[in-house]
Amino acid sequence: MGKLENLRNTTWLNSQPSIVPVAAAYEASHTANHFYMVLWWKNEPAGFSRFEFTGVISGGYEIKITDERGEYIKALESDEWVLIFAQ
Repeated sequence: MGKLENLRNTTWLNSQPSIVPVAAAYEASHTANHFYMVLWWKNEPAGFSRFEFTGVISGGYEIKITDERGEYIKALESDEWVLIFAQ
């Protein structure tokens, strides 16, 4: 199976997220939703990190991730899959 199929087949505990390309998530970034990038192990989702959009860059989007280690900036390519959870 591919990455998208594996995400769609994931069992979610609280609510079902929308699974969209990062470009579509950026268009919805003005809403009060929560955005998560997917950490992959081959084609399997292995973890998730909540993020905020900080801007558009060449070929993708700049995001800020805040976790227990602090804040850091990362770039996501336009075609990467991300999760949107309604708040």
